[in-house]
Amino acid sequence: MALPFEPPTLDRAHGWDPLNDAPVVALHNRLAGAAAVTDISRADLTTLEERFRISFVRDHADRLAELYTDFLAACLADKKFTQEEVTAVWHLKWLFEISDERHTDIYRRVATGVYVHSVDEVMADGNVSAEEKAFLTQLGEYLDLPADLRELAFDTRAQMILHDAFDSVTQDGELTDQELEQLRVLQKQLGKALDLSETDRAAYHRTRHTNCTCRDVLSPSSAVSR
Repeated sequence: MALPFEPPTLDRAHGWDPLNDAPVVALHNRLAGAAAVTDISRADLTTLEERFRISFVRDHADRLAELYTDFLAACLADKKFTQEEVTAVWHLKWLFEISDERHTDIYRRVATGVYVHSVDEVMADGNVSAEEKAFLTQLGEYLDLPADLRELAFDTRAQMILHDAFDSVTQDGELTDQELEQLRVLQKQLGKALDLSETDRAAYHRTRHTNCTCRDVLSPSSAVSR
């Protein structure tokens, strides 16, 4: 079977209309029944077009793009392409007449999703080691993602973790030395400073215990719009 073309995914629960999308469902099932994507030819598409009296490119371009997106995502699920997968992707691009521009857009979205998911996995334990940073750098380069996009994804996820920790330690209205140290350690582990809005910074200073001896975990210039 040419994964990920599995017929059960094409149902009403996934937004597919059995009547209007019937030609694409038939194409999907033809792909699912093939040993490899490259076994399906333009002649196979022509046969289906004549059967349903449609043009895939003219009448179902968006659905073809969905199938193409799903296939790219399946190929990148393990964070790398095999030569067989590369060949299959380019065959499918040709088969579905996906333009270079649309391919670039689809690939960028899929690759970004893979990278963000990897960032989430790395940060799951609240710590980012040197090895994990190197892995993310290599992955981002392999996926050909711009450095600013990779940095944005990393920083966004780090700030989410830091803000969750901040909300947790300030919910009782009092920040202790121990809680401040927890925030400091977390910032060090993630390699990111806690950025707070002016409102949250005010809450931080209100809740910081008057007897705290631990130095401030916020830098004077760290206020940003949350």
